[in-house]
Formats: sequence, structure tokens, C-alpha cells
Amino acid sequence: MTRQEPPTTDELRAAFDRARVLHLRGWTFARALAVPLVAWSLEKSALAARRTHNQPAQPRLI
Repeated sequence: MTRQEPPTTDELRAAFDRARVLHLRGWTFARALAVPLVAWSLEKSALAARRTHNQPAQPRLI
């Protein structure tokens, strides 16, 4: 299994923007990254988004 590059700050911020519950609770990006469990979930969300955004538009044609 190959190790992926860690997510960039822009990818983490995009993952934070997708987490509407954190916004509703008044959390900031810095506070979210300061909590280890939340930071881990944002990292995994960013990596998952990276995997899905790199796929071709019509994968069945390949």
C-alpha cells in the first residue's frame, strides 16, 4: 500500500467548509485543527475528496 501525500491547507479548508455542523456550532478552522479527532476527520475527508475528484467524468468508458 502506498502512502499518500498529506492534504494541503486548501484541501483541509475545503473539508472544513463541507462540515456545516462545525460552522453551526461556531467553530473556526483553527479550533477544528486544534482538536485531534476533528483534525483527523478533516484530513480523511480531504483525502477522500482528492480520490473522487481525480476520476474521469465517465469511468465506464475506460
